[in-house]
Amino acid sequence: MIPDVFRAYSKTFDDLDALCAERWQFVSTIPDEEIVPVPGTVEAIHHWYKLTGPLAIASASRLEFIERVTRVLRIREHFGVIASSHEVVRGKPAPDVFLLAAKRLGFSPSECIVIEDGVAGMLAAQAAHMKCIALVRGGGGDYPADLVVDDLRKVTDTDLTKLLQRS
Repeated sequence: MIPDVFRAYSKTFDDLDALCAERWQFVSTIPDEEIVPVPGTVEAIHHWYKLTGPLAIASASRLEFIERVTRVLRIREHFGVIASSHEVVRGKPAPDVFLLAAKRLGFSPSECIVIEDGVAGMLAAQAAHMKCIALVRGGGGDYPADLVVDDLRKVTDTDLTKLLQRS
């Protein structure tokens, strides 16, 4: 997939580091007021925190950006653990960042549910032997996930219980 994108824009893999640096430079300059949550996400995080206690973030983003977003959205206190792909050898679709987050949180992979909006992350959740809820626009579709929704407010407590009961 990435090689196709590079070919489409006449880029080489030698350009990858420069492109990543340019992307992070752009992301770091986004004003706080332009950081907005996906509809339903903050409400779901508040509910799940009340239900289960501290949650975890396992993201491909840099730690400083994750910290900034959670601070701006006023949800940082809900996350006992933050793990970044920059802390592990392999990024998604490898399971490393999810396994790191589970270890830090003190849970086995089978006790974890991943919320993911990217296919690489969904594959990483599968590889980690974690349940996965795909958050995709329009919902539905064929995704490597246990449940597919277009709004996290649609995930019920019963859905979570059923996911955790599956072996």
